Amino acid sequence: MSFTGELTVRIVKPMSAGRTYLATARPGTDRGQYWEGEGDIRDERGEIYAKARGKYFLLSAEQTAAVAETLTYQPDDLPVFRDKNRIEDGG
Repeated sequence: MSFTGELTVRIVKPMSAGRTYLATARPGTDRGQYWEGEGDIRDERGEIYAKARGKYFLLSAEQTAAVAETLTYQPDDLPVFRDKNRIEDGG
């Protein structure tokens, strides 16, 4: 898991209620102390409505396990970690 250190969002054009949009995130570059990533929001024709770039600080396996213990789920939610043993393995 990670936490957001910085997030910049540029709104390209307004989005309308009642339409479907696709939000896509892409991992970026490992900068040592943090990761950079980017993403966008597009409509069904591929037109971009928003772009984002961010810096994300990774948590250790122990910190991730501590966060995982505090998460609560609704009946139909899929758990973030399906296998708690994978936290220690970094997955």
